[in-house]
Amino acid sequence: MSLREHLSELKHRFKIAFSSFVIILGALLVIPADPAALITGGYNTFTPLISFFIARIKLELLPPGWTLIAGSGLNEPLEIYLVASVLFALIFNGPIFAYETIRFISPALNEREKGLIYPFVGAASGLFAFGVVFGYFFLAKFLLSALSPFFVTAGVSEFVDAGSFY
Repeated sequence: MSLREHLSELKHRFKIAFSSFVIILGALLVIPADPAALITGGYNTFTPLISFFIARIKLELLPPGWTLIAGSGLNEPLEIYLVASVLFALIFNGPIFAYETIRFISPALNEREKGLIYPFVGAASGLFAFGVVFGYFFLAKFLLSALSPFFVTAGVSEFVDAGSFY
């Protein structure tokens, strides 16, 4: 293939990966977390799917006795939703991006190299998933628990700004 054909193929792969990212991001922001509540309560009860993940983060990571306070600005709740949606969309889009990368690279590899790339990508994807789970369930809880004594020694209430927490 010529350089132009390679670049065209790369552009096609990036379009697929970016389109899937936008679709996942849109789904997190538009699909209701509880469709039944939306039907019975109307538009006033609409909460996007990302609110489910944000509520789980608060429930699982906020140490006992800590209280989240309102954001410091009017745009902070929107910022929390958007940043969380982008991060979750990147996490969920990771396998699609890895697949498109393999599809772009695999024609240039011989059979031995093709046999080696799949375990490598599988291991890298598995380690990424393990890192996300480890960071969420262990490191984040440890970090917040380790900060608790500093609130006591500084004589500060354990009221945390929502933007800082998320």
